[in-house]
Amino acid sequence: MQVRKLPSVPIALLPIAVLVVMALVSITVWDIGMLIPLMTAVAVAVVIGKFLGYTWQDLEHSLVQGVSRALPAVFILFLIGTIIGTWIEGGLIPTIIYYGLTAISPAVFLPLACLVPAVVSLVLGTSLTTIATVGIAFMAIGEGMGFPPALVAGAVISGAFFGDKLSPLSDTTNLAAAMGGVKLFDHIRHMLWDTIPALIISAIVYAFIGGSISATSGADTGQLEQLLSGLDSQFVIHPLLLIIPVVAIGLMLLRVPAILTLLMISLLGAATAFIIQGSTITDIMQSMSSGFVSATGVEFLD
Repeated sequence: MQVRKLPSVPIALLPIAVLVVMALVSITVWDIGMLIPLMTAVAVAVVIGKFLGYTWQDLEHSLVQGVSRALPAVFILFLIGTIIGTWIEGGLIPTIIYYGLTAISPAVFLPLACLVPAVVSLVLGTSLTTIATVGIAFMAIGEGMGFPPALVAGAVISGAFFGDKLSPLSDTTNLAAAMGGVKLFDHIRHMLWDTIPALIISAIVYAFIGGSISATSGADTGQLEQLLSGLDSQFVIHPLLLIIPVVAIGLMLLRVPAILTLLMISLLGAATAFIIQGSTITDIMQSMSSGFVSATGVEFLD
């Protein structure tokens, strides 16, 4: 019987080191993406496994098991793409942005630039989309109000990554729980201990900094008015549309599986687009597959 040995720490870290080095070379020199680095790292891991006494069947089983554990996160990533399209097409994200921005004044701008993206990211389960939608709006408005762009960007990113980290709809949160072999909501609950205080402290600091800046700078609300006008001209904005984000939060609290939750709220977004916004089936399908194309006439909004 072949003896299987455990690797030493340096040997165990070797595939990771190869992946990092290959990734740097691949991106900066070859410009070919991450496929080759990943394949190379897997090949190194297989060679190490063979030297440690594992059979090909053992290694193949581990490969399949690892991929299968990551598949839910892949499906979530696919569904998030459809949600982004249908929620914009259905006016849900524009409505969240609209009502979030109407509450803005220079004194509370920076805390809201942190808290609004946090809520949006928590509901959507994606930080990058939040930054690319709500974040851009806050950047434009902050510039008009005289806030340093770097400070506004920091507030937006802080909130967006907070929501992404704690959202049960987030692909990375699901992947981390799956790879760690723990239940999703146990994973989220343990993250609350450091994430919630971090957000509260950040919001307080942003409020203090924002208050001092707003007192010494002149506010130009032209960007804000232009943004609100652009949203109002292209979408039906109504408080009742906020019911669907509330439903999404309710499904999270009820611990409905992430994939089922995402599928349901994606379909609700599509129904809203068809019934409320008057979008055609073709428009909805295109938004789900290729993303929503904005044509408000407001450059930074589009």
